[in-house]
Amino acid sequence: MSNVVYKLTNPEIQQLMSKINCDTSKLPQGMKAKAKYKNTSISIYNSNKVMFQGKEASAVAGQLLPNHVNTQTASKHKPTQSKINYNQFQCIGSDEAGSGDYFGPLTVCAAYVSKKTCSSFKRTRS
Repeated sequence: MSNVVYKLTNPEIQQLMSKINCDTSKLPQGMKAKAKYKNTSISIYNSNKVMFQGKEASAVAGQLLPNHVNTQTASKHKPTQSKINYNQFQCIGSDEAGSGDYFGPLTVCAAYVSKKTCSSFKRTRS
């Protein structure tokens, strides 16, 4: 599933909302409206950002916002991939999953891994 986000003006949001059947009741804080259009979820936020989520998110955004889709430019730089040898560093990181709303809790984890414990993690990974 892909998602596409655009920042629109108030008139553009009103025009978009007139094209689709929007639901404005029982919304999470910060959300102005939501809709389903051609198997794509559309979320309109108070910050005037619009997010399209689904397999055809880009195509649906192109249909509903033709002036905005063509304005995105592709990156001219190819990303370089480098291999980082994490076993040579002390690492710390965190991640979260969930949204803490109707669909379930927000789960957060943070971890610190020293050089010593990195090798033991590698042994248990087999």
